[in-house]
Amino acid sequence: SAGANDGTPLRYAMGLVRGEVAGRPAIYHTGGIAGFTTWLAYLPEDSVHIAMTVNMIAGSERPSLAGVKLVERVLGARPMVAAAMSDALPGAVSGSYGTAPRSATVTESNGGLSLTMLGGGPLALTYRGAIDGAEQFIAADGAIVRFERGSNTGTIVRLHVDGGTSHLVLDRR
Repeated sequence: SAGANDGTPLRYAMGLVRGEVAGRPAIYHTGGIAGFTTWLAYLPEDSVHIAMTVNMIAGSERPSLAGVKLVERVLGARPMVAAAMSDALPGAVSGSYGTAPRSATVTESNGGLSLTMLGGGPLALTYRGAIDGAEQFIAADGAIVRFERGSNTGTIVRLHVDGGTSHLVLDRR
C-alpha cells in the first residue's frame, strides 16, 4: 500500500478514507467549499449509508465530529475500547506541537487527554497502545494520533495526526 514519505501508511485513496466512525469500521469522505461542508459515510457492519450537508458559520462543529454524533444518535453509542495506559504517559505527551497556523495542543484533565488543533475545539483521545514504536490514540472524530519518541532520549518529540484526508507531522515545542 502507498505511504507518506516517512513510511506512514495512508488510509486515503481515490477520494475515500478507510477508518472508524463512532467505534465502527467505515469508509467515508468529507469536503466542502465556502459556506458548507459535506460528509458521506458507509458503515459495512450495519449496511448503512449516510449523506450529510452542513451550512457553515464561524465556530461551527467539524463535519467529521458532527458525523460521529449523527451515527451515535441513529445507531447508538459504541464505546471506544481503550488500552491500559501508564500513569506517566499523559504527562509525557501533554504540551504544544508545531507552529501557527499548523499547531496542536495536548492537554490532560480528569485522567484523560484531549487534542486541540487549528482553532477547533478539544477532541477526546482514547489510548490504543504502543504500536510500531509510537504511542497511538484515536480522536473522537476518528483521526489517528501518534506520538513519536526520540531515538536517543525516549521522550516524545513529534506528533502525527492522520485525519484520513490529511496527515500532519508536528514537532514538539
